[in-house]
Amino acid sequence: IAPNNEPIAIVETTVSSDKLKYMKKGLVGKNILSIYKAPPIRSLEEYEKGLFYPQSIPAMITSHVLDPKPGELIADMNSAPGGKTSHMVQLSHGMARILAFERNKRKTQQVADTLFRLRLYLNTIIIPQDSRYIHIDLGLVNAFDKVLVDPPCTGLGIRPKIIINKTCRDLYNSFMYQRHFFNTAKHILKEHGLLIYSTCTLTLEENEKNIKYAIERLGFEPVDIGWIPYADKVYYNNVVGYRFTPLNNDMPGYFIAILKKR
Repeated sequence: IAPNNEPIAIVETTVSSDKLKYMKKGLVGKNILSIYKAPPIRSLEEYEKGLFYPQSIPAMITSHVLDPKPGELIADMNSAPGGKTSHMVQLSHGMARILAFERNKRKTQQVADTLFRLRLYLNTIIIPQDSRYIHIDLGLVNAFDKVLVDPPCTGLGIRPKIIINKTCRDLYNSFMYQRHFFNTAKHILKEHGLLIYSTCTLTLEENEKNIKYAIERLGFEPVDIGWIPYADKVYYNNVVGYRFTPLNNDMPGYFIAILKKR
C-alpha cells in the first residue's frame, strides 16, 4: 500500500512477520502482481555484469548535449548515482577528464559502484565535496571547459509517481538551492565555457526562471542548439530551453538548457 492508501502490488512473503523486526536488510517478499509493467531489470545478470545502465531518454540526451570531448576538463557538480558521469566517460571514450562531485558520502559510494560496475572510470575522479563551494575550498577558478548541473529538484516529472506531496515551501527551497550551483559554475568555468543544466521536474521556477536568473544576474549567454529529439523548444524572455513532457512522445517531465560563460 502506498502512503496515500493506494494498492500498488500483491506481495508473497518470504519471511515470517515475527522475524522482520530483526532484519536490517534483505528480501521480505516477492512481487507477484503489480500495477506497473516494467521488468525488474536491476536484478538481471546482465545488469550485474555492467552491460547496461537503465536511464530515461531525456537523461541520456543530456550527456549527448554536453558532448564531452577528449582532453576537456568537465565538472559533474551533482554526480550521484553516476548515470550521467559514466555516460560522459563512454561518450568521450575515456579521454575527457571528469571531476564528479557529491556531498553525500553514501551517494558518493553509489557513483563509485556505478563506474566500476560499468568499467567506465578512465580519467574520472570522484570527490566527496559540496560542489557549491569548490571555487573557494579547492581554488578551482576558470578551470573547466564544461560543467553539468543536474541538481536536486522537486522531481515532479518523474514517472510513474504514486503520490505528489510537494509544497510551495519545497519548491521555494529547491529553486533557491539550485541557484548556488549557477553561482559556483560562473567562477569555475573558463571564458566561453559551457554550463549544461537539467532537471527532472516541470516547474517554471526551477527551470526557465532559474535560467533567467543565470542570464540576467550572472551574465551567462543562452545557447540555442536548434533541435533536441523528443523535446519542445521553449522561450521565456531571453531564455531558450528544451522541455520534455508526458504530453508529447510519452516522455517523463524534464528540462535542459545550455548556457555560455561570457
